[in-house]
Amino acid sequence: MGRRRTAARRLRLVRRVPAEAPVPDHVAERVDDQRRMAVLPAAVEELPRNEREALALCVWSGVSYADAAAVLGIAGVSVRARVSKAKARPTRGLGPPAVTATTSVMPAAMPTEDR
Repeated sequence: MGRRRTAARRLRLVRRVPAEAPVPDHVAERVDDQRRMAVLPAAVEELPRNEREALALCVWSGVSYADAAAVLGIAGVSVRARVSKAKARPTRGLGPPAVTATTSVMPAAMPTEDR
């Protein structure tokens, strides 16, 4: 009877102790990111012109949606829609990120805050 209680206590203790955090594999993550970045320029070139323009103005140049709308001669809502579509399209062709021993690492996302 004493051995059972001892074994049960040890088992409960082992279950309460958190597992060690796995060590991230930064080299594998970096190689995977570089592979995805190599195809990104070609994916951006395949975007429709209107989406590419909106993406270049709002994301890369930091122009506000309102200013981009004025430059492009369209509504601000249209600029937001074009930027959203442009952000979604290239990531479809990049494939899923590699799964390392720790986590799945996504490429750095383009900024999504309102400008």
